[in-house]
Amino acid sequence: MDYAILPGQFGHNVQPQWGISLDEDVATRALRSLLVGIGLAFLALAAGFFFQTAWAKSLWPLPDGPLSYSFMAAILAGTAWPLIWVGLAGEVGALAGYGLGFGVMFGGS
Repeated sequence: MDYAILPGQFGHNVQPQWGISLDEDVATRALRSLLVGIGLAFLALAAGFFFQTAWAKSLWPLPDGPLSYSFMAAILAGTAWPLIWVGLAGEVGALAGYGLGFGVMFGGS
C-alpha cells in the first residue's frame, strides 16, 4: 500500500501500524490513553458489580437483588468496550456516535 505525502505530515510517509501514526501529537495520545484508562476502569467496576463485591455494592445506594447488579455490570461493560476500541484504534471521530447514543438514552425518545 502506498501512502501519499499530505500537508501536515512533516514531509515523510506515515504508515500507521496497529492504529498508531508516527507523527501523532501529544494531545491525541493523552486522549487515547485516557479513553483506554476510563474503559478499563469501567470494566473493573463491571466485574465488581457482576461478582457482587462489597466495594462495588457500597457504591450503589439502594439494596438490590443479584439480577440488578448483573444488569448494571452489563451496562458498564457495554459502555467500556467502545471507549477501549476508540482509544486503541485511534478513531476519535467515533466518539460522536458514542455521545449521540448517550444523548438519546438520557434525553429520551
